[in-house]
Amino acid sequence: MLSTFAADTNLERVGESRYSTTVNKNWFVIVGPNGGLIAALLLKAAVAECADHLSVRTITIHYLNPAVEGDIELSVEIDKAGRTVTFARVTMSQGDRIVATAMVLLAAQREVPFEWQQRLMPEVLGVDESYVVESDEPQVPIRDRWEQRWATGIPALPETNKDGVFRAGGWIRLQDPAPYDAAVLAAMSDAWVPAVMVHVDRGLHTPTLELTIHFRTDPQQLDLGDDEFCLAVFTQETGIDGYLDESGEIWSPDGRLLVMCRQLGLVMSMPEKANHPPMAFVQAGRSVARANGAKSV
Repeated sequence: MLSTFAADTNLERVGESRYSTTVNKNWFVIVGPNGGLIAALLLKAAVAECADHLSVRTITIHYLNPAVEGDIELSVEIDKAGRTVTFARVTMSQGDRIVATAMVLLAAQREVPFEWQQRLMPEVLGVDESYVVESDEPQVPIRDRWEQRWATGIPALPETNKDGVFRAGGWIRLQDPAPYDAAVLAAMSDAWVPAVMVHVDRGLHTPTLELTIHFRTDPQQLDLGDDEFCLAVFTQETGIDGYLDESGEIWSPDGRLLVMCRQLGLVMSMPEKANHPPMAFVQAGRSVARANGAKSV
């Protein structure tokens, strides 16, 4: 049987370079499906049109309009198809509305005389020391799709956020495991709670306008089990003129850099009646800290 992720990102070919699927509410956030699911669908359409020996290296998505529940169509254009590098453009639409567009670069694995990785995996709490969220916030379907264990950026635990930067992240995996591939990592790149939402004492909504994902290691080349946690850390250091920027990294549990991502998002105030209560963080079944500086007992 297909996992929830595989089933919800399964594409049907409906014509030359055209695909369709149905968006359901499994991956919804405040308005429509999460941007990570949109990224995964765009990516899978591009992969379906390209040679099997190519791996996704980068994708840049522009989110034009929120998707709604129902059928959705994707069309792919190949700008250049080389032996080692292919450039593709993907358009996602519902009826006469364009939902999102993407530029995708796929490239072959290359034999090189040496490799290096000077970027270091962040030092965070381990999986068994990390925290889960326990709160009375309104149900957001996407939260049931991922298992998240907070290991950095918990406001009421200064040792997890010593520099005061708006940071959020920790260990993450699909609740219903699926093999790690570029589509799973694309979805994971926009799956965490935006850091600003737990570091300020007000209701905010931060829809994504543009997301770029660089795939630094093909997870299918690693011995990475479906049920293993990856480490995902996101920072939002500036929010100016009503827009924020976010940078993120996703690491394999053994310290291989899988993804680097960056996005531009809106900063929107939520109506007062829609403000969510603070999130309580729980370790080993015991409430120890609450977001926005308010401690729980």
